[in-house]
Parts: sequence; C-alpha cells; structure tokens
Amino acid sequence: MNRPRRFFLKRLSTLVPALFVSGQVSGKPPEPPVAKPFQVGTQLFATNEFQQALDALSDGGTLLIRGGASYHVTGTLSRDNVTITAVGGKATLDGLMKQNFPTAGKGLIVQTGQAATYEDLIFQNVRVPDDNGVGVRVEGVGATTFRRCEFRDSQEGILTDNNSNCQIVMVDCIGENLGAGDGQSHGVYCGTIGSLTITGGSWTDSNVGHLIKSRAARTRIKNVQLVEGRASRAVDVPNGGVVEIIGCTIEQSDATNNPDIIGYGLEVGAPFWPENSFTFAANNEVTNTRNPPGPVFSYANWFNSVGTKIVEHYTYNGSNVNPPGATV
Repeated sequence: MNRPRRFFLKRLSTLVPALFVSGQVSGKPPEPPVAKPFQVGTQLFATNEFQQALDALSDGGTLLIRGGASYHVTGTLSRDNVTITAVGGKATLDGLMKQNFPTAGKGLIVQTGQAATYEDLIFQNVRVPDDNGVGVRVEGVGATTFRRCEFRDSQEGILTDNNSNCQIVMVDCIGENLGAGDGQSHGVYCGTIGSLTITGGSWTDSNVGHLIKSRAARTRIKNVQLVEGRASRAVDVPNGGVVEIIGCTIEQSDATNNPDIIGYGLEVGAPFWPENSFTFAANNEVTNTRNPPGPVFSYANWFNSVGTKIVEHYTYNGSNVNPPGATV
C-alpha cells in the first residue's frame, strides 16, 4: 500500500525534534540533573562530591558537568587521558577568593595524571597564600588541552611544572584580569615544558604580570587577541626556544609600566634550549598608544649572536612601516 507523501513528512516532523532533544543528532550527551551535576558513566555526584567524581574516573574516561551553573569545588585529577567537559552551556568552577580552599594550596584542579582535556569550563576567583592560585595546575606529563575555557579574576590562569615531556594546547580560550599584582604571576605560565600552543581566543589585562609567559622549548601563538592593560608584557619567553607569533592583534597602552611588548630570552645568560628562533609574521597587528612608546621587541644579548630572527613587516599603528629596529 502506497502512503501519501504528506504522511511521511508529518512523521518526519515528529521524529526530528525528538532526536535533537535527546542529543542523538548533535552528538552531545544529555545534561546531568541539577541535584547531581557531575556524571561519570552512569554514576551521578552531588555538588559536594567533586573529588569523588574525579576519583570515579578511569583512565580515558569522561566527567560531564552540568552547564549554566556555578560550583564551589576543587580536587585532584590523578587519572590519565581523561576529559572534563560541560554540557548544556559552560560550567563555572569558582574559588570564591577563599585563600585556603584550593587543593594543596595550588588550584581548583591539580592535575597529577598524564594528559587531560578540559572543555567549556570557566575557572574564576582563585586565590592562595603564595599568590599562585590557578584554575588548573598541570603537574603531569603528556598533552593537556583546553578548549573554549575561560580564566577570570584569579592570581593565575594555568601553571605547569618543569618537564619537557609536557605539552599544553589552548584553543579559543579567554583570560581576563589575572595576576596577583606581584609581577611573578601571569595569565598563562608554562615552565620548561616541551611546548605551548595557543590558537584563537583572547588574553586581557594581567595585573602587573605578563599575559603569556612561556619557558617552553616551543611556543606558538596564532590568531590570538592580546590586550596588555596593566600587564608587563603581552608575551614573555624568558628562556628563548622556538617562538612563532602569527596572525595576532596586540595592544599596548599607558596602563602598563613596561615599555616593551615582547621579551625573548631575558632571564638566561646563554642558550637554554638547543634550538632558538623568533618568528613574527606579517599578519600580526600591533597598536601602541603608550606615551612614550617603547620597543616592540626586547631580545637577550646572547640571542643576537646565535639565534634566528624572522620579523616581517607587520602592521604597526595602522601602517606596515614598522618602528625603527623592529625588522631584521
């Protein structure tokens, strides 16, 4: 029996919305319930059971956090290759500026396991006595990735240990109003790790510290908006290494006390890494309204004799006629 075409269209119209609601089309799992917003597999955990949820993870597992809400939580992540992701909007992890709250006096999440992925999370209001309160303290090795995460109103965004087997990847992340005001805490602070890669997103107004400070062997910053505000520098790579800055918009104003915008190798007296180069691409745009303006780049003396510089004619205050000494 042939059914009329309108029968099938009507039937399809009832099925498609149901598929979207259930998440089968979007691929997103359903949100955990309000009363128990943390989910690992089929296990549900209440707001005061965040550490239990982290402990319930197996290597390679996923912790789902109900989005659109704020949670006063902290914990240690010891499992390897796990994912922590918000569903139904971004989820906020809030330290409430309580000094003795963050785990081990370090951060909201202290990652001791190898590698992790964080997605759609907001870390805010983190403070500890030693002024290094972070959203995530990465102490494990492997590749740790942050996607669409935000770091706000804290002493630091992320902080790593010193291990060349650690890699940090940040995609479309936001950092705002980070730094303790001591000049030693920064938006992103990577120790002597293997690599830091930041793509997309924005970092704004660090409190005296740098927006991005990386001691990594390789640092790549692409398509990122960097607005210094009170920051000392937009980018500081004090140990040198291989550095690429591509397609970024960088702004400096009178709010900063440091005239130079990017520093390279300034905390070591000789090459720290075996390979040292600095590339600043033509598609970068620098806006400098500081009076008087200072140099865009500040290099260590040792780098001038042994390193490789590629500074193309980028846009400076609306012109590709760069300030004196900016191009090589």
